Amino acid sequence: MKTVRSVALGMFPLVAAAVLGVVVACQAQKWPFEPPTDITKVEVPVYEKLNPGPVAVLRAERFFGDYQTRGFFRIGALPLTVAEDLSIELKDALRLPVALNAIGLRFAPEGGGGRGIEGRNFSLAFSGEERGSLRARLIRLDSAAEWMMEDGVLNVPNITPVHFQRGTLTMQGPEAGMIKCQTTNGIFQVHVIALSAG
Repeated sequence: MKTVRSVALGMFPLVAAAVLGVVVACQAQKWPFEPPTDITKVEVPVYEKLNPGPVAVLRAERFFGDYQTRGFFRIGALPLTVAEDLSIELKDALRLPVALNAIGLRFAPEGGGGRGIEGRNFSLAFSGEERGSLRARLIRLDSAAEWMMEDGVLNVPNITPVHFQRGTLTMQGPEAGMIKCQTTNGIFQVHVIALSAG
């Protein structure tokens, strides 16, 4: 079992490996790759090109390999990288588009295929205890543009918590930061920036 305390994440080809806490000496390492058996206590700051401070910090209690499921069946031909207790802390609302784009690109498998990526017990919030948060039991990170969520709650300041069965978080494009949730009362949507009010 390997423990990775902190890995700098900038705008370089090495970052795809760094997101999983795997520090590789060469820049040729890209998605999809086989993760080590188990990596624990991962913390990855995400940096903008010319800014010395991180735009976000990704944390995970554990990364490990697993297999995708279809119904009750685990499919050995469909490998999966799991990030357990995955959290993203956004540092600055003004740099939100840059942060989301950088994070989305680093998780996305190259060529749109290969090993799937799944976050379990996911949370996203801005720095500061009095602000809102997005939580989901499960999040699929297979696309740089949009992440799929299941069984979550959206805590926006001054609004009753919104529970949802399915939702999406847009990571790129003109709608970057938009959260769309399927609730028992229909579709609810809000921008991530709403979580920063506190």
